Amino acid sequence: MMTNLARARATGPAVAHVRRAGGSSGRWTERQRRDPYAKAARANPQLKSRAAFKLLEINARHKLLTSGGHVVDLGSYPGGWAYIAREAVGAGGAVVAVDLQDMAVPPCGVEFVCGDATDPEVMSNVLQRCGGRVDVVLSDMSPKTSGDAWLDHVRIMELCHAGRVFACDSLRPGGSFLCKIFRGEDDRELQQALLRDFSTVKTVKPKASRKKSPEAFMLATGFFGCRTAAQ
Repeated sequence: MMTNLARARATGPAVAHVRRAGGSSGRWTERQRRDPYAKAARANPQLKSRAAFKLLEINARHKLLTSGGHVVDLGSYPGGWAYIAREAVGAGGAVVAVDLQDMAVPPCGVEFVCGDATDPEVMSNVLQRCGGRVDVVLSDMSPKTSGDAWLDHVRIMELCHAGRVFACDSLRPGGSFLCKIFRGEDDRELQQALLRDFSTVKTVKPKASRKKSPEAFMLATGFFGCRTAAQ
């Protein structure tokens, strides 16, 4: 019997970090025009998009990003999360951002690596730039959405597990991992995998994430060991 992941691969590869196609739809454009978070992002170009407010809200509630921290941002384009992380860690911290899509001008103070966050060679390079250990791994990676909710769910879970493996390889004890998910039947599998290495795992949905969207975020805190990185 084929697994969910095998079925997804059979229909085509997951493409990491590709943002939603669209913008040509009149309804999408009108929704963006009216959206208060999109309006606020346009007022502050450093935030890049409404997605920045999702991290701002999660960080305000859960205190992920602290002064002097070292952070890796996976799926970083267009740069809003990297900007927020850099502001939070301050001059004593460091942020390395990774995406397939090049950021010609990364946020000030952010080191950018253009590459695939599911490629072990790319992530080995990232880890070297981090000095070997980090405090937080953020993942806003998304597949190129297909319109098939089940397929999109399975593909984003593949990216989440790739982020989990990197987090297990790179986090300091007590570190945190935050990844975007599309809610579905494989949520529990990811949660159970994370619970083998983190003291607390929860699913959070910030207000800036649209109610009708299947998008949510899985937050793992209190990293205590690397026992799943090879799985």
